[in-house]
Amino acid sequence: MKRKLTICLLLGYSGIILAWPLLIAQTSALFLGGSFAIQAGSALLGAGMSFNGFRILHRQHRPLQRVALLMGLGFLLNCIGQLVKAFLQLPFLLHNPIPNLPDIFALGSYPCFLASILLFPLPRLSTAMRARLAADSFMIIIAVATLTWYFLFGPTILHEEGPLADRLFNILYPCVDLVLLCYLTLTFQRYLTLNRGLMLLLSLQLVALLISTFIDCINVYQALSHQSTSILNHFGAIIYLLAGIGWQMERFHQDVQAKKQAEHSSAMNTLLPYVFVVMILLLICWIWVSGEIGDVARGTELGGLLLIGTVLLRQLFAMKTIHETNQQLERLSTTDPLTGLVNHRSLLDTLDTEIERAHRYAHPLSIVFFDGDHFKQVNDTYGHAAGDGVLHELGVRVRSVLRSGDTLGRYGGEEFLVLLPESDSEQALLVAERMRAAVAATPLVPELVEGGINVTISVGIATYPVDATTGSQVVELADQAMYWAKDLGRNQVHTSSGVARANHESSYTLEKLPL
Repeated sequence: MKRKLTICLLLGYSGIILAWPLLIAQTSALFLGGSFAIQAGSALLGAGMSFNGFRILHRQHRPLQRVALLMGLGFLLNCIGQLVKAFLQLPFLLHNPIPNLPDIFALGSYPCFLASILLFPLPRLSTAMRARLAADSFMIIIAVATLTWYFLFGPTILHEEGPLADRLFNILYPCVDLVLLCYLTLTFQRYLTLNRGLMLLLSLQLVALLISTFIDCINVYQALSHQSTSILNHFGAIIYLLAGIGWQMERFHQDVQAKKQAEHSSAMNTLLPYVFVVMILLLICWIWVSGEIGDVARGTELGGLLLIGTVLLRQLFAMKTIHETNQQLERLSTTDPLTGLVNHRSLLDTLDTEIERAHRYAHPLSIVFFDGDHFKQVNDTYGHAAGDGVLHELGVRVRSVLRSGDTLGRYGGEEFLVLLPESDSEQALLVAERMRAAVAATPLVPELVEGGINVTISVGIATYPVDATTGSQVVELADQAMYWAKDLGRNQVHTSSGVARANHESSYTLEKLPL
C-alpha cells in the first residue's frame, strides 16, 4: 500500500512537471519560480531515493553503496545550484554573468556522476583490457568532439562576439556531459552488472542533460535570454525522479547479484568506435573536396589525426588482450580449477616429457602418489565446501616443501601426483616424509571449521627406471605402494621396492609353512 501511494504521488508530480510549461506563460515570474522549484525538487527527490538505496544496499551489495552515495551527492549539489540560481535571478528576472555561484554547484555534480559510473562493480579485467576500453572511450569522445567542433563549437567560438573566457566556459557543460555519456554508454553496454531498466534511465538522464545544455549554449551564443526553463529541463527533472526510483527496485538488487558477464563483447560494441572513425574520415574528405580552409577545418583535421593515432594504439592493446586471452585459455585447459594445480591431462603430458628427458640423460625420475586418508568422512561430516577447502590446502602444504622444478598435480578425486626429476628412491623418500609431516603438522581449513580438520595422507613412491621403464607402469607401482601404506594403517610412506620386497618375503614365508 505504501509503495502504491509513493508511485501515485511521483506520477502526479511528473504530470505537474510536464504540464507546467504548457499551462503558465513562460515569460512570467511565476513560471520561472515554478521551474526552479520543480528542478530543485526533482533533484532533491532523486538524492533522497539514492541515499535510501545506499541504506538498502548496506547488506545486500556493499560495492554499490558508493555508487548510490555519489549519485545522491550529485543530485544534492544540483538541487543546491538550482536554489542558489533562483535566489539570485528571481528578484530581478535577470541572468547573472557566468561563471557564477550556481555554476560551481552544477559543475560540482559532474565529478560525482562520473565517479558513480566508474565505480560500478565490474568483472576483474586485465590491464590490457582496461587500456583497450579506455582507447575505445577516447575514440568516441575524440570523434564526437571533432563533429561538434566542426558543426557547433568552432563556428561559435571563432565568430561570436564577447569575451573568449565566457565563450569557452559556455561549452564546458556540453563537454563534461559528453564525457559522462560516452563512459556510461561504453561501460554499461560492455559490462552490465545492474538491471537494464536502470541503465536506460541513467542514459536518458544524461541525454536530457546533454540536449538541454546544448540548447542553452545556443541561446547564449545567439544573445537570447538564457534561462533554465526549456521543456528539456523539465524532461531532465523527470529523469532525476526515474533514476532515483531505480534504487528502490527490489529486482534491481537481485539482478546485481545474479548478472555476471564475461570479458568478451558483442560485435556491435566492438564496431561502435569505428563507426565514428568512418564518420570523421568522410567529414575530412568533404573538407578536402570542397576546398574549405580556416581554423574550423584545421581543428577538424587535427581531431582526425588524434583519432587515427588512438585507433593504432587501440589495436596494440587489442593484440595484447588477445595474447593474454590465449594464455588464460591455455592455463584453464591445463589447470585444475579447485586446487589451482596441474590437472590430470597436463600431468600425464608432463610425465611423458620427464620420462623422455630422464631416458635421454640417464637420470632417475621418482613418482610420488598420495591420497587423503578418510576423505569421504570429511565430506560427510563437514560438508563438501570444507572438503574442497581441504583439497586446496593439501596442495598448498605439499607445494611448500617441493623444489621449483618439481611438478605437483591433481590426479583425480583426492589423489595427487608429484614428479621429482633427477631424484632416486632415497631422495624421494625424504621429500615424501616432508610432505606427510607438513600435512599432519596442524589442522586444515580452520577458517571454515572451528578448530580445523586433522588430515593425514598415505604416500607411495616408484622410481624410473629402477622399478619400471614406462610412465604408466611407474604410476601404477606408486599407486600400489600408496594403497599398501593405507593397508598398514595410513599416514605412512612406502616405496614400490619396499612393497615388492615385503610381498616376496610374505610369499617365501608361506612356502616354508608345513602342510
